Amino acid sequence: MRGNLNGQIGGSGDPTVTYCNVEGNFPGIGNIDANPLFADPNFGDFHLTWDSPCRNTGDNSSVGPESLYDFEGDPRIADTTVDMGADEFFTHLYCIKDIVPGDSVDI
Repeated sequence: MRGNLNGQIGGSGDPTVTYCNVEGNFPGIGNIDANPLFADPNFGDFHLTWDSPCRNTGDNSSVGPESLYDFEGDPRIADTTVDMGADEFFTHLYCIKDIVPGDSVDI
């Protein structure tokens, strides 16, 4: 919902929006308006970073048997509370350079 056009939430009736990060604010329980701190949105990496305000701020009651894992197969609740959005923050190691056999890798 960030960086989209105004008026994209709506349609007929008044929608109920909860536990979402909505740019420009939107009324609803648990909603926030904050930079989600994606890993690298300029290159299409919309994973949440460690210090994202979307981490551990969702609604655990929205996680049912059909949604125990996010779209990458990571557990939907990786800490104590589900994250906002489609991707649960889960500790992964990412390589941001080409690796050549024999090179060292800083972690």
